[in-house]
Amino acid sequence: YGIPFLRKAIAEASFPVVLANIDAEQGSPLAERYTILERELVTENGGTTPIKIGVLGLGTTHATQSIYENLKVDDVLQTARSIVPELKSAGADIIIALCHFGLGEVEHSEMMENAAIPLANVAGIDVLLTGHTHDIFPNNRDQKLSAVMPHQGKVYGKPVVMAGHHGRSLGVVELNLERAGKSWNIVASHSTIKTPSSQRKSLSPIQEKLTELVARPHLATCKKMNAHIAVTESHIHSYFATVRPDTSQQLLAKA
Repeated sequence: YGIPFLRKAIAEASFPVVLANIDAEQGSPLAERYTILERELVTENGGTTPIKIGVLGLGTTHATQSIYENLKVDDVLQTARSIVPELKSAGADIIIALCHFGLGEVEHSEMMENAAIPLANVAGIDVLLTGHTHDIFPNNRDQKLSAVMPHQGKVYGKPVVMAGHHGRSLGVVELNLERAGKSWNIVASHSTIKTPSSQRKSLSPIQEKLTELVARPHLATCKKMNAHIAVTESHIHSYFATVRPDTSQQLLAKA
């Protein structure tokens, strides 16, 4: 819906929105580059202790530029390397990279699309929450890359999670933290994917309230998405997109 709509949505959000590597024209920020969440942790002896959790936002490069040409998009790794020291100076005890891209190549290349693996190797980043490729991680696949441990949900020894798409699963990262002087150390971590039961149950009170809140915009969105904009006599599909030219992607690119 365009940049003005995005700015309005961010301004109305009751939660932090973070994005460090994508700005509007003339470098005008779309959102805060990072945020620090101040929380209280319950310790083993039953007491509480404060912790500052830094959250860094990173978005896709080529996909974003193909939609909005007037955006200034910076390389993910260069951005992370410059922002992490800022987060540390601001008092972040641990740093989470909230990044909308998947696990691609191990070696970094300029403006690469799926940069989760090289990003995990950036000093100072402790946890990665990934996306974009609609995959599940951790998973039970064999992986020939020494940096990636799919069964444990780790990349370069750091916890990484990707929870598929469309909110069908929940990615959970559990950290075992230990206080060392004025800093925190992650002594153990565990990444899992939680998938809800396929059996439909009655809606909870919060689900009923959410359904009520989104009913009108949902119907308006469906109406807009279902509007006819063109007619084609050719079948459009993406079944063989990985092995041959894809008509659906070509149509999207032209649009």
